Amino acid sequence: MSHEFEVVSHELKAGKDKASVLKDMADRSGVQDIRSFVTVLVQSQKFGTSIAEALRVHASEMRDKRVMRAE
Repeated sequence: MSHEFEVVSHELKAGKDKASVLKDMADRSGVQDIRSFVTVLVQSQKFGTSIAEALRVHASEMRDKRVMRAE
């Protein structure tokens, strides 16, 4: 994960668009939870909503999902 964020950092410094950098990270990871996290970030940026609130809602949904899997 740290390597992926390092790649993201380098790509952003190189001038690549933030949304495409995050989507590329999600594609490279192949993990559905990372894809949904990236979707939350991109949509929050696109629509100008609070990232903090979007992440709170996302975290709550992820907790619910984990509990359902555990049951």
